[in-house]
Amino acid sequence: MSIWRRLGIRVRLALALSGVALLSIAFATVLSNSGVTTRLDQSASTRLHMAANHTAQLASELYQSQHQWTPQTLAELGHLGGVSDYRLAVYDTNGKLLGGLVPLSKTLARQAVIVSDASVGSIVLSPSRGQILTGTDNALRDGLNTDHMVAAVAALLVGLFAALLIAEQFSRPLRKLTEAASMIEKGELGARVPLTGAPETAALGRAFNRLAETLTREEEVRRAAAADVAHELRTPLAGIISRVEAAQEDRKSVV
Repeated sequence: MSIWRRLGIRVRLALALSGVALLSIAFATVLSNSGVTTRLDQSASTRLHMAANHTAQLASELYQSQHQWTPQTLAELGHLGGVSDYRLAVYDTNGKLLGGLVPLSKTLARQAVIVSDASVGSIVLSPSRGQILTGTDNALRDGLNTDHMVAAVAALLVGLFAALLIAEQFSRPLRKLTEAASMIEKGELGARVPLTGAPETAALGRAFNRLAETLTREEEVRRAAAADVAHELRTPLAGIISRVEAAQEDRKSVV
């Protein structure tokens, strides 16, 4: 706290404005990163459900050609899931696993296999590594996070520069006021401050100039009064001095 009190108003303003800019940038960066992650998750989930729907249609065609679930059909579906980088599982209408790989995570897409308007089973797709985001999604997210950090640093530097300029603009009238007060303290009553800056600082400068003018008038009155007193005292003193000198001359002549 003592360090803060020793800082000038210009430094305080710069630090305060920089702090506000930093908090704003950090808040915007967090929101942006959170929004990117959410969008990527939604996009990956949409792709997963679209892949499940497409696989269920293919499974329906394969089932119709064989009129049942065959090892060859299950193998073809498993190969399709592997190519698409998904874990694929085929279940019958009772929920029994017929073939494929059991999902590794709760993130999955289930699609019924419909043949002649009747369900003959279901297809379940899940991320192959248990994560819904693919390597491409993670690379995109990391790239966007890097771009956000670079933008945040650039914005912080610009904000710091702008804060210094604003702090200089706000503190300049106060420095002028301090300089003028120091000149008046040294006896230079003609010191005045320019009426610039914000309305508040301009009003303060106007009040200071009026005070300086009042001090100047009071000094003029004091000097005039001192001159009048000196003048009024000079005549009787001159008479007294002349009489004393005359008395001294008379005394010398008598002696």
